[in-house]
Amino acid sequence: MKMSKAKMRANNRWNNKAYDRIEFKVKKGEKESIIHHAEMMGESMNQFICRAVQAQMELDKRHVSEIEPAGAAVSMEDSPSESVESVKSTDAAPEDSVTE
Repeated sequence: MKMSKAKMRANNRWNNKAYDRIEFKVKKGEKESIIHHAEMMGESMNQFICRAVQAQMELDKRHVSEIEPAGAAVSMEDSPSESVESVKSTDAAPEDSVTE
């Protein structure tokens, strides 16, 4: 059943109000690999990417707490650019592969 124009407008208003959009780039062919993996896990591509980001953020938080001296921990939420720089590893993906 086709969605009415009024319903589409209402959905778009809700999505714009409730969600942020993030765009990032991957090399040709990698998108299909991500979609395939997400499908194997029973998820949409968006669900998989959100889960992967959350998991990596948790790992990064643990890593920061391990390397910071007691009482000097930096909150990743308070100053993400400083904290992220301190936990980047040498095997991280190139910066140009992810954009905001």
